[in-house]
Amino acid sequence: MKRFVCGMCCCWLAGAMGAEPAQTFDGWSLGTGVRYASIDGNHPLMPGLTAHVHLHGGARLGVEYWRTVQDVSLHYGVASQLGGSFVRVYEADDNIHLYNELFVGAGSLHRKANLFSQYDEVTDRFMVFEPGLGLEMAMTEHWSVQAGMRYRWVTRVDILGTDEKDLSGLSLQLMLRWTPGRQQGKQATSYEFDPMQPWPVDGQ
Repeated sequence: MKRFVCGMCCCWLAGAMGAEPAQTFDGWSLGTGVRYASIDGNHPLMPGLTAHVHLHGGARLGVEYWRTVQDVSLHYGVASQLGGSFVRVYEADDNIHLYNELFVGAGSLHRKANLFSQYDEVTDRFMVFEPGLGLEMAMTEHWSVQAGMRYRWVTRVDILGTDEKDLSGLSLQLMLRWTPGRQQGKQATSYEFDPMQPWPVDGQ
């Protein structure tokens, strides 16, 4: 599994190094979705919200928040994570895009006072790193669907009966993204002076 994480990070770094200089914004987007996560030996659903700004060259910077809708286990309540993400998009064709991404943020796991408690008593916090990759398909000019996977790796935690291996794992996610005023990857036109060509005339 460590080789998988290292490979994902290398893909992300390669994409980041190959990105064009982002000098101007290319729009922004909001997303919502759900994840099928692996936490402490269980597979809770984690709905989430995302917001990104789009830069020239296919890069996106944003924030994300995810939270389980049910208790993780008998001894733990909900789990959540909040942080920033970098996304690198590669255009396969006009409607389908490949992307890789990296999420870095803080996670929390709420311990319950007892097996029948409805309230969280203690919260354990840790750092979360999630490299991932996926496929994005444009449905309309402003709406797109994303399907991808991430591997969650957390820093060392000190929780009775639980360690970082229990909190790390693979997640599958499905997203719906709204991008108002997108430029569909259009770049500003540039002209180079050629002394062998006549000067352009207005209207021609």
